Amino acid sequence: MKFIGGLDSDTSLADITSVVAGTGLSGGGTTGAVTLNVDASLSHVTTLAGLTSFGSAGATTNILAGDIDWYNPVTDGSPNFRIGVDVDECLKIGTSYQSGTQSMQIASFNTFTNSGTAHDGRFHFAVDQVRILKIQDDGINLSENMGLIINDVDIITDSSGTATLNNIDALDATTEATIESAIDTLSNLTTVGTITSGAWQGTPIASEYAPASGKRYGSTIKILPSDFMINEDAAVPLSFKDGSNSGVHVNDSSSEAIAFVTIPEGMMATHVDVYGTHNKTLKVWAPDLNASFDFTSSTIGTGSMNTQLDITDTNATATNYLAIQITLTATTQRIWGGLVTIAIISD
Repeated sequence: MKFIGGLDSDTSLADITSVVAGTGLSGGGTTGAVTLNVDASLSHVTTLAGLTSFGSAGATTNILAGDIDWYNPVTDGSPNFRIGVDVDECLKIGTSYQSGTQSMQIASFNTFTNSGTAHDGRFHFAVDQVRILKIQDDGINLSENMGLIINDVDIITDSSGTATLNNIDALDATTEATIESAIDTLSNLTTVGTITSGAWQGTPIASEYAPASGKRYGSTIKILPSDFMINEDAAVPLSFKDGSNSGVHVNDSSSEAIAFVTIPEGMMATHVDVYGTHNKTLKVWAPDLNASFDFTSSTIGTGSMNTQLDITDTNATATNYLAIQITLTATTQRIWGGLVTIAIISD
């Protein structure tokens, strides 16, 4: 029989008649060499107070348990859990007790890596093996087609990379001020809806939709029959024929009809059309309302009624306007009206 250990003065090998395996052991015997084996499973062991390591590198260790409770009930205990290569290459799930107490204060998730590659040590979160988001060097990165939901209400949604902001009920003062500031400088804005109220207090609207005494229609200004007056060649005024051959006409063949049209601010006049019964001579000038004008001077365009006249582009100023002259040579000739085409002044 092999015996390892010491014997007291009153015991000799002759006194040992058998070796019996106790709890957690197997083997033993009464004669010869005796071997004791430790059981592979020790169900009676519930505490390993001195255990500092178990398992081996590269091996898979299975822990079969319903719950795992991990406590360190000591002042400033703050236990941590690490998974990885070592303290320099790992995930650390940590706790922080309030200083000098056992009061839980902070739960923290940290990764450690010596890699210099961008985003190494990042977090990936997935549900049913589908990644929802990453937390990396530059922040939270939602995957395509994922979004932000509050109480089952979509706030940010994404469709193939196109994100949509939804269901925002209110803006705080800072956000509202930021949006208002951005609206103040919307240099690429091309279309707005119908503005139903308010007073415009900004710079002049350079648009073909600027009002022109109610006569604007799109990119044109209407010339009405009432816009024409007789020149000084005859004392007899113009008349409007309201019979079957309607229109403005002269009552003296030695006179001309002249219409005056303003150009909206921010716009320029580019073409003139005058319609009537005959293709009579059409002349256009651009006088100023604060000075006398010589109507024998060069025109900005000369043509005929019923044919669009391409005039010299004339930008609106604080004082200019268009003078449009029609030479009627018979009382049977009629003017029905006309159009001035306008466009936005190019920068």
